Amino acid sequence: MDVFNEDIDKGLFGFLKFLFVVLVFLGGWGYAIGEWGWFLGLAFGWVPAGIIAGIGFLVWPAVLAVGGLGLLAALFFAVTQR
Repeated sequence: MDVFNEDIDKGLFGFLKFLFVVLVFLGGWGYAIGEWGWFLGLAFGWVPAGIIAGIGFLVWPAVLAVGGLGLLAALFFAVTQR
């Protein structure tokens, strides 16, 4: 069994992974700009944002699983509440 199968990064799963990593990067960079100001945040904020996005890239399957469970729980409670 090949754990690092590159075919899994194609299609919807790959697109969602790419979208998640880009949003995490932009959010981290925006946070750095907000904390350090425009000059330092814009110039150097991409470094911590890249690190955070790299971590997000590695934990993406867990994020997908927790998000799916959260959606299932929300659906369950929406259906069972009267």
